[in-house]
Amino acid sequence: MTAIIPPPHITQLALDLPGASCDALPTPKRIPRPRPQLPAYPSPEVRIDWFGVFADLKRAAWSMYRIESQLHIPKTTLLGWKDGAEPKHFDGERLIQLWCDVTGQKREQLPVERRMPSAYQARR
Repeated sequence: MTAIIPPPHITQLALDLPGASCDALPTPKRIPRPRPQLPAYPSPEVRIDWFGVFADLKRAAWSMYRIESQLHIPKTTLLGWKDGAEPKHFDGERLIQLWCDVTGQKREQLPVERRMPSAYQARR
């Protein structure tokens, strides 16, 4: 088996060029990727007022039983959210979507409650 050797004029050409070392090659600059536009979510100091969400649904003649049958979430879980518990992300998103569909309002118009920052957060 014979090794393939490039012709001498090709290797000579590469070595004779000024600045032909790898160190002289420019380092490619990192181009930042554009960030996708995310839907508007409340900031951490602002929480969704789940009681207000349920109150709006009740004003639109939606009972807890009807919400339960629509979302397939137990009534006791819904009552817990109404009393101040925080739903899991996926379940909260489903309830928000139901609220938007029933009330005809946009997500940005969700009822929110503003929270006072904790002492730790105020010092930061």
